[in-house]
Amino acid sequence: SMSARGSSALLRVARAGAWRSQRGCSGRAGAAVVSDPPVQEARLPSGDVCSFVRLPGKECAGRPTVVALHGGPGSHRDWRYLAPHLEECCDLVRLDLPGFHGSTPVPEPSSTAVAQRVWDVLDEILDPEKAAPVVFIAHSMGSHVALEAAAQRRDRTGGVALLSPVCLRPHQAIRPFWLVKTVSSLVMALPGDLGARALHAVYLQLGFPRTTESSAFLVTQQRVNCFDWARIEGLVAQMSTPAFLSFATNDHLVEEPVFRELEQALRASTPSLRVKSFPTGGHNIQKTKAEEIGLELVRWLGVSNDEKIAP
Repeated sequence: SMSARGSSALLRVARAGAWRSQRGCSGRAGAAVVSDPPVQEARLPSGDVCSFVRLPGKECAGRPTVVALHGGPGSHRDWRYLAPHLEECCDLVRLDLPGFHGSTPVPEPSSTAVAQRVWDVLDEILDPEKAAPVVFIAHSMGSHVALEAAAQRRDRTGGVALLSPVCLRPHQAIRPFWLVKTVSSLVMALPGDLGARALHAVYLQLGFPRTTESSAFLVTQQRVNCFDWARIEGLVAQMSTPAFLSFATNDHLVEEPVFRELEQALRASTPSLRVKSFPTGGHNIQKTKAEEIGLELVRWLGVSNDEKIAP
């Protein structure tokens, strides 16, 4: 069938090195407290919706507003291990980005368009009289969205924290990028739901959870194909807010030299940069290193868990 042929072709690209399995990328977090508040929904004037989670009563003067942007495939639940380390001293808003977990997709899933949707949602749910400058914390693919959002409203952005980010050039999991983009575009052009089913089959063989919906793989691949590396490099060069960068050197998706290139670029542009690297932890350090990263982020934000703002 066309679905089988498309799936087989994409899998051959993956096995040739364009993608690598995520198996082994995330270690066990062990016994840990998790935060899973009820899901809320923001409805925009356009009728589009965005799901998110946020503890009530945390928005007040002096408390930073931290907006968490997941990778792909992903959702607000990607932050449930890290959230308990931040929610006592921050107003933490965990968004489901367009196309994921019930949030309405954007027509063109570029990081620029997704970032604009993020601000549309924040304008809807944040009280302009109480809201502090927004600090973005992003994982993996969410990093490009965070950089775009910070550039779109520099006056509203207080900082950007990047965890295991997609960086300034294609990493080993999506090289050769032209081949990944070409083959996946052909697969996604299959009629009906054949493209989504083909991608689903490939991603499952690459180690992603079976519980992930096919639509999430499709949106993820659309986002990957929209990556604009030159634009992101330019945004980093013009960064005017403090930055935080964290990664594990044993990440199976993004290799250490790619992280270090981003670190060097951030040091040349941002007014201040805090870097925390780990020898282990894989790609999902927001889970595997939640306690350590939580402590570092609290220090970086200048707050403490007794809810007093550091001088």
